[in-house]
Amino acid sequence: MTVICQGSLVLVTGISGLIGSHVADHLLRAGYRVRGAVRSEQEAQMMHDIYQKRHPKAPESFETIVIADMKVPGAFKGHLAGCDGIAHVASDLSFSPDPNVVITGCVNGIKAILEEAKSTPSVKRFVYTSSSNAATRPLVGEPRHVDSSSWNDDILEEAWAPPPYEINRAYAVYAASKVACERAAWAFMKDQRPGFTFNTVLPNYTSGIVLQPLSIPGAGSTARWVRDVYDHPFEKVFVSKLRDDSPQWQVDVEDIAKLHLATLTFDDVSNERLLGFAHRFNYNSFLQTFRKLAPEREWPADRSGLELPSTVIENKRSIELLRRFGANGWVPFHESVRRSCLDEYGDGFAVFDGSYR
Repeated sequence: MTVICQGSLVLVTGISGLIGSHVADHLLRAGYRVRGAVRSEQEAQMMHDIYQKRHPKAPESFETIVIADMKVPGAFKGHLAGCDGIAHVASDLSFSPDPNVVITGCVNGIKAILEEAKSTPSVKRFVYTSSSNAATRPLVGEPRHVDSSSWNDDILEEAWAPPPYEINRAYAVYAASKVACERAAWAFMKDQRPGFTFNTVLPNYTSGIVLQPLSIPGAGSTARWVRDVYDHPFEKVFVSKLRDDSPQWQVDVEDIAKLHLATLTFDDVSNERLLGFAHRFNYNSFLQTFRKLAPEREWPADRSGLELPSTVIENKRSIELLRRFGANGWVPFHESVRRSCLDEYGDGFAVFDGSYR
């Protein structure tokens, strides 16, 4: 099976987000060139600044393209030229409750980029960043075995229920968009049989280092939510983001980046769904780690009655691939939370020489 070699050019969409920024960073560290898709010139400049600090010896290895709306027909036309690989990380994170906007738009978007990839002879590998929501919804007290063949199809009916499209349906619509997009991508591969290898990665709740400066509003997604609660443990506006989430499985963003790299560069990874579920957690799990990180500070008491997710995850394949990078399985939960709370790489704290480790 054809893989992409060092020095090859990889398009990464959603590069200004938590996962996309790390996927690009790991590609650069491994000796690949990256073309990052952003929504504005401001985002482009931010990402150039970040990678110039982290990879000062390889400034020519990173470039950006501006695509304001990836759901617009023809948005990717011409932008894949010369690319050997594609990491399609971008997603609709508007959390609109209208499935006609979110689901239809996202499905049209992934079909469009797959069509463009099919017509670009240089493309050999394509990885799509799906979501845990494509395999299962968060469950407590309802045992369910989840593996690479699992699908959360029930959420589609919920998302497409008749209007009114009220805000409490936003989660169902977002989750259903991931099911619909990944289903559409696999159907495309089966029907069109393009000349590239296709894989997907399904992250669950992602924490870890935020590469973007913390001064950027909204930077860091779920990892930033962890940081905000660590900094403001008694402020409801921040705490609600962790307390209101159902117990899930956590994963570090660098593990997710490595799984993307595996799908692009390992010859035996083909037509696979890689599950990014590392450690079960609930709100109290964060509090317990916060207390260890800063025992001198005052922290809220644990909430009573909280459970852990009841899903049983088959993720041996993902662990096997991580070990090929020299890791001993997943980044531990407490270490990933520490990175969210204390590391500020986006402000230029860390500089790499371009080599992968």
